[in-house]
Amino acid sequence: MTASQHVDVAVVGGGIAGASAAWWVAQAGASVVVIEREPQPALHATGRSAGTLSETSGHPVVCALTTASRPFFEQPPVGFAPTPLVAPKGMVWIGRHDDGPMLDDIAAAGRALRPSVRRLDPQETRALLPGVSAGATAGGGVHEPDAVAVDVGLAVECFLRGLRPSGGRVITSAEVIFGLRRRDRWTLDLGGERVGASVVINAAGAWGDVLAERCGLPPLGLRALHRTVAVTDLPPERADVAPGWPLVMDVAGRGYFEAVEDGLLMQGTTTKAK
Repeated sequence: MTASQHVDVAVVGGGIAGASAAWWVAQAGASVVVIEREPQPALHATGRSAGTLSETSGHPVVCALTTASRPFFEQPPVGFAPTPLVAPKGMVWIGRHDDGPMLDDIAAAGRALRPSVRRLDPQETRALLPGVSAGATAGGGVHEPDAVAVDVGLAVECFLRGLRPSGGRVITSAEVIFGLRRRDRWTLDLGGERVGASVVINAAGAWGDVLAERCGLPPLGLRALHRTVAVTDLPPERADVAPGWPLVMDVAGRGYFEAVEDGLLMQGTTTKAK
């Protein structure tokens, strides 16, 4: 099996992880190609996320990486983006009466990275989020005032556009059928095209295990789950207070909500796999 194109690095997945990795690879002087299964990049988790840079959300390693990446998003290289990538937002974790220990852990870990992170009691939480039910905030909350909104679509666009000066390429509507490694080089079969690369970066997100298995590697246990997202009108009695809310995340993973131009955006995750 021979490849029609050879690059230093092939990135599989065109979301924020794949796009940013490809950009940094190109900046280091390596040749790179991004392979995206969908007709355009960032259609899945990247394009359907809260779009928030938070230093209290996720595994401790993820939080530390977020802290390290913050300066880039706040002050990207000159000419990288035509408009700012971030805007003030803030974030609050909330929890029910038995969620207190999880909130304590998030507050402690968050303060280690961002001193402004503060643990809230139930009364303080409801004062910050007037109208949110007492049951949903019975365990109190954690306030991360320095969390910022990220223009994710613009960021991905700029990362991928930044590949062009070095000859980087983005292949859309292309899925890795299987990959084979011989000596020090991978060959990826995309059906109608083959790409050779010294290094493959697996940025396929929830489908990362699918790609790994197609390349003869053991899976990690990743699953693609359904998300339920809805935008609803605000009730008249909340129309004047909800627009001032920060992003609100449930600490047990039951979902999140935030005020948007058309009302209130709510997201929940189910354990049903796609």
